[in-house]
Amino acid sequence: LSLIECKTYHIANKESQTKMMDHKTKVVELENALNEDYNVLSRWNLPSLMEVFKSNRQREYPQNIFSLGKVFSVDKDQDTGIREEEHLTCALCDDKVDFTKIKQVLDYLMRMTGKEYWIEETDHDSFITGRVGKVFIDGEEEGIIGEVHPKVLLNWELEYPVATFEIRI
Repeated sequence: LSLIECKTYHIANKESQTKMMDHKTKVVELENALNEDYNVLSRWNLPSLMEVFKSNRQREYPQNIFSLGKVFSVDKDQDTGIREEEHLTCALCDDKVDFTKIKQVLDYLMRMTGKEYWIEETDHDSFITGRVGKVFIDGEEEGIIGEVHPKVLLNWELEYPVATFEIRI
């Protein structure tokens, strides 16, 4: 699929996880963070991939990347109070990317793994209305797919559209 794997940190910046993505989400804050660049545990992987795009704006396009990494959320049912999950995030950046292109990647992945899935339209501040959906795999809500909102692209200083999905593995 011509995707390049990116390894990113499990520790992130609160602003990149929330404000830069124009999304309010509860993050796990570190009590003894050494600095503000790394002060929370990653709630989702997409902000880290947006940082990769920002750092590579001068590089050739298209830029098609993915990351398989841990994300963390507050969960009082866990012994530690924190739920840890593995997420697969795929992001395409080019002047021709759209919902259809990222859905084709997800279609291929699901076909190769033998999983049944469907998408239900939803609203999410980080994505363009009407071009975002919840991903259900084998009957369970497992992620999100969509085109990143222009406001978020501006926050990351990106000139080209980004289409992405992030699913729980």
